[in-house]
Amino acid sequence: MGFIGRISKFESADKNTLFVRVHSRFDFRLQREFRAACHVRRYRRYVIDLGGIDCIDSAALGMLMLLYRHAGEDRRAIALIQCGSEVLEILRIARFGQFFEIAGLDAPGERSEDRSLCFAV
Repeated sequence: MGFIGRISKFESADKNTLFVRVHSRFDFRLQREFRAACHVRRYRRYVIDLGGIDCIDSAALGMLMLLYRHAGEDRRAIALIQCGSEVLEILRIARFGQFFEIAGLDAPGERSEDRSLCFAV
């Protein structure tokens, strides 16, 4: 596992998936670290673990959107997991479910009882 300040990352054994965990407040101060972790090369899948944060600001939302573009604008390419209730509410208000798979948030046109996301990190 690699640590870049307040972010840790590791690749899956097949090198197709990048797992990233944010360990502190996800805001503008993490811009360089997040970019260094996620934009080194293009992966087939990104799993972003937000369990270590309780707040996310507009700069972090922008960083996630840049990752979405980097990943080829494929909703299935990026999963946001372990989101706390406040972070989940911000993602819901920002309608990020149309761009990312978000554990605990309904996908476009689906109800939460229709499916569940489960990731072991």
